[in-house]
Amino acid sequence: MLPRLAAAGAAVGLAAAITLGVVLVNTQNQLGQTQQQLSQARHQLALTKTELAAINAVRTASDATLVTKATPIGGTVTVVSSASRHEIVVTTRGLPVLRAGKVFQLWLIGTNGNRIRSEGLLGTPHGGRTGPVLISGVLRGDIFGITLEPPGGTVQPTVKPFVAIPA
Repeated sequence: MLPRLAAAGAAVGLAAAITLGVVLVNTQNQLGQTQQQLSQARHQLALTKTELAAINAVRTASDATLVTKATPIGGTVTVVSSASRHEIVVTTRGLPVLRAGKVFQLWLIGTNGNRIRSEGLLGTPHGGRTGPVLISGVLRGDIFGITLEPPGGTVQPTVKPFVAIPA
């Protein structure tokens, strides 16, 4: 009887050890995933801090100029530019909600339209506002514009910008 109890106890102990081993491996995997997510979040936070510092540098530059323009489709676009930094910061307010199949695309257009560069798509509005969007590499005479484009945007504008502001 005693050997049977010892064998049963050993079996229970072995089952508990296996269960604890599985739990430990799962916990280690979850910890690894959480550490990876934390690392990614820290990296994103560092990028956000860097971008916010650059945005504030444009807004507080000694040569900063601010232009707000109403658009023909509703809402306003504001551009803060700094020629010395070769950067602009763009925000919008009250642009209409787009129907499916259209996106707002941002453009930097060189003097006389000789250079057109996509600056990406305008983000989803929060409380009717978008931005701030930081655009670098701005040259004297450049124009900032926004067009309505198909989903995903285009390499070149397919229509004339509905708003154009000197950058």
